[in-house]
Amino acid sequence: MKENADIFVSIIVPFYNAEKTIERCITSVISQDYEDFELILIDDCGEDAAGDLVKKHSQKDNRIKVFTHNINKGVSAARNTGLKVSKGTHIMFLDSDDYLLPNYLKTMAGLALNVEMVSSSFSIQNNRRSLDLRSHGLDRSKSFGQKELSAYIEKYFLKPYVYTMLVHCWNKLFDAEIIKSNGLEFDETLSQLEDIQFVSRYLRYVKTLKFCDVAGYVQSRQSGANNLSLFSGLGGKQAVEDSLSALVPIGELKHALDKKFNNDVSSSYSHFLSSMSILFCIRMGRRFWAEPSVLALSSINAWLSSRKLRQHYPFYKRVAGESNLLRFSITRLPSFVSVFLLILVARNR
Repeated sequence: MKENADIFVSIIVPFYNAEKTIERCITSVISQDYEDFELILIDDCGEDAAGDLVKKHSQKDNRIKVFTHNINKGVSAARNTGLKVSKGTHIMFLDSDDYLLPNYLKTMAGLALNVEMVSSSFSIQNNRRSLDLRSHGLDRSKSFGQKELSAYIEKYFLKPYVYTMLVHCWNKLFDAEIIKSNGLEFDETLSQLEDIQFVSRYLRYVKTLKFCDVAGYVQSRQSGANNLSLFSGLGGKQAVEDSLSALVPIGELKHALDKKFNNDVSSSYSHFLSSMSILFCIRMGRRFWAEPSVLALSSINAWLSSRKLRQHYPFYKRVAGESNLLRFSITRLPSFVSVFLLILVARNR
């Protein structure tokens, strides 16, 4: 926890074949009215002109530092490289196709004193629409303690597609001391959901945090396959194993907080895993309708037939606004039948 100290932010940007977006990303950072930062760019052995563009910027601004991988290692390894070379009191992650709105750094830094994490609202832009995601009624003016964190995670478990403020690593300001003193890093073996695993592990050391309701982080998405970025890794059994591994820390965190505050043990974690499974299946179903493939079908079946997941499915509870077909499909039907039912559901969502 920092008290009455200058906030120096290390902004870590991994990039790979990002020549179309990297200049917008860099410009959005160096144009901020908050100047106490270093911009760390990690070239993950890309094949386009992004590396040359980045080097030109670094020659003009000594706050920009460029590091290059000799082989493509993936986004987790690139972020870990950034963490190792960072010198800031605080860490911020920024994706190369995203950008920051003016005053974002100043606003986030202004909230960082006496708390271990600041998490902001963000907006999503694609070639069809712009969506502003606010903080679901969380009060920006108050610190957010562990008891409130436990309550928020409970909401996230019940509606993981709604309460997403703690999921991503890129709309946050982290305390560098917590990360480095506890050896926190991204799991380079995961093919997906590495963000939520990292954030969940970090939250074990957080006593207070704040939410910023200014949507100053803009996530850029193109229509189509990029909308599936939440589950962008391997399909089939490997995707299931990776996801379950990545989601273990958030379950452990909730259990620890429940124990600390003598909360009643609930089945919300089982509901959460079931919801994530359904969410994956529906997104893969959308991919199937856009581009029919055996991979999409086998990926859905892998989730529905997983022995580790099936023990959680009976605890899935229908929430307001959801179709009864979702619960029916995972609790009453054989997995091969559920595959086709969820594909039909996906077509209408």
